[in-house]
Amino acid sequence: MRAWILAVLLAAAVPATGISSGAMSFDGVDDEITIPDDSSLSFTDGSDNDKPFTMSAWIYPEGNRFYIMGKDNDAANSEYRFSTSTGSTTLLGVLYDNSASPTKYIGRSGGTITTGQWQHVVLTYSGSETSSGIKIYKDGVQVDTGNLESLPYAGMENLGDSLKIGKWETSNANGSIDEVLIYNKALTAPDIQAMFASGGAWYPTDCLVSRWSFDLLGYSSDQVVPNGATIPDTVGSNDGTTADGADDSMTIQSSPVREKRGRR
Repeated sequence: MRAWILAVLLAAAVPATGISSGAMSFDGVDDEITIPDDSSLSFTDGSDNDKPFTMSAWIYPEGNRFYIMGKDNDAANSEYRFSTSTGSTTLLGVLYDNSASPTKYIGRSGGTITTGQWQHVVLTYSGSETSSGIKIYKDGVQVDTGNLESLPYAGMENLGDSLKIGKWETSNANGSIDEVLIYNKALTAPDIQAMFASGGAWYPTDCLVSRWSFDLLGYSSDQVVPNGATIPDTVGSNDGTTADGADDSMTIQSSPVREKRGRR
């Protein structure tokens, strides 16, 4: 009961400008963050045997279609994607096997994003090479309900696609994203519940590969972030860069600072 009360109070206190001290705003047209391909962001042993991993983010959607993150911008080199389904608010996680033609895949879907408020979304994968090994959480609760697959799926390949935050192929996120985390293990349900209950202040550090926190980075709140600006990975070496087309619309938005702390 005490944990539930804490979760409600923290969620209610989150301002729309950021879950912590800074969030990146995306215009839904041409904004994106690109992280160059790196083996630490591919979850395979190189012989089509998948490894466990987790993707986590706080999102503030301002439209129905929302792309969170993934290596799925070049169809020939796709590895994984975490977003909503095309034209809907339903959360979706898909892993691709490009060793086959046509491409095979496994996935899970379920739960819906809510526009106009912060929510915590997480995808975990056990490495089992089955759709049932994928779990999707929203605000600390597992929400996936159905499979999405084309079999036989033999496993992901370590290909050359970059990791994108806020974009999938020609679709862009409309809203804000904060506290993007990638782990090389499947987080447990209690860990995910604790992350949500903390309101973005706490996250596990064990097996954390990369973290993009979008703190102010030397910019004032609502100041335009120029094309090619560096978005540092505060844990690993996977720094990203911004791209906002021709309209200079990407901004860092601030909120009252919460102390962010990791724990093993």
